[in-house]
Amino acid sequence: MLILLAMLPLIGMLFGVVSEKYWLTGKGWETKDGTLVTANFEAEMKADLEGEALDASNTFTPYQDASMLVMMIALALTQGGTFGASYEIVKERPIFQRERAVNLSVWAYVLSKMAVLSMFALVQVGGTLLMLGIFVDLGVEGVFITNFSLPEIFITLYLAVLASIGLGLFISAMVPSTDVVLYVILAELFLQIVLSGTLFPMPANIASYATPGYWATDGLSSIVDLPRLDEEGISCKVVEIPSMTGGPATLESVCDSAASNKENLEGYHHTAGHLLVVWFAMGTQLMIWILLTIIVQTRKKAGKD
Repeated sequence: MLILLAMLPLIGMLFGVVSEKYWLTGKGWETKDGTLVTANFEAEMKADLEGEALDASNTFTPYQDASMLVMMIALALTQGGTFGASYEIVKERPIFQRERAVNLSVWAYVLSKMAVLSMFALVQVGGTLLMLGIFVDLGVEGVFITNFSLPEIFITLYLAVLASIGLGLFISAMVPSTDVVLYVILAELFLQIVLSGTLFPMPANIASYATPGYWATDGLSSIVDLPRLDEEGISCKVVEIPSMTGGPATLESVCDSAASNKENLEGYHHTAGHLLVVWFAMGTQLMIWILLTIIVQTRKKAGKD
C-alpha cells in the first residue's frame, strides 16, 4: 500500500507530462506560430492556414483528448484501489481463523480494513490530482460550483477508489491463495477496460454498472461535459477551388465540424442530478462489496471456506 501511495501520484504526473494543458477544458488551441487562441476557433484556424500547401490541415478536437485522459485517470485510480486491497484478507487468513476462534467480529475486521484503506485513498487521490494539476488545466466548468470543479473531481475519484477497495476486499476474501490474486486482478482490469465504454463504445448494461471504472468514467465525463467538447470540435483544411473563368485555381480554407456523434456520449449529462446519481451508485456499490465480503468471511467460520 505504501508503494501505491507514491505510484499513483507518479502516474498522475506522467499523464500530465504526456498531456496538453487544455486536455480537460477544451478552451485552448495554439496556432502554428505559437499564438494561444481561446475564441473564434474557426476564423483563427482559417487564417492560420492561409498560404500553406494544398494538403495543410488543422484540427481542434478537445473531446478525443479529454476522453482518453478521463478514462486513464479513472482506470489508474480504481485499479490502484482494487490492487491495494486484494491482498489484505487472503494474506492474513491463518491469523483471521485463529482470532475468529476467540470471537473476533467479522464486521469489525472488515470495516477496520476499509477504514485504514480509505485513509490511504485520500492521499492517493489528492496526490494524483496535485501532480496532474501541475501540467493539465483542471479548471473545467463544474456542475455545482461553476468556476471551481476540483472538489467534484476529487469526490468522484475518491468514491470510485472506495468502491474499488470494496471490490478488492471481496476478491481477497474469495481467492484461495495469494498466488491467484494477480490473475484475478488482470481479468478484472480487462473487464473494466471493455465495460467502461470509452475505448470500446457500448451501451450501458448490468455488467458495466458493477465496475467502479464505469462510474468513475461516467462521473468525470459528466463533470468535464464530454458532449459539449465533442460538439466544439473543428477540422479545417486548405482546398483548391477551380476557377470558373479558366484562370488559375485559388486556395481556400474550409472548416467543418469534427463531432464524433457517438451514442455513448448521450449518457453524460452535465447536471447536478446526474452527478448525484453517479455518487450514489458508487456509494451503493461500496456497501454491496463490503456486505458480500462480510458474508464470505462469516461463512468461513462455519467450515465453508
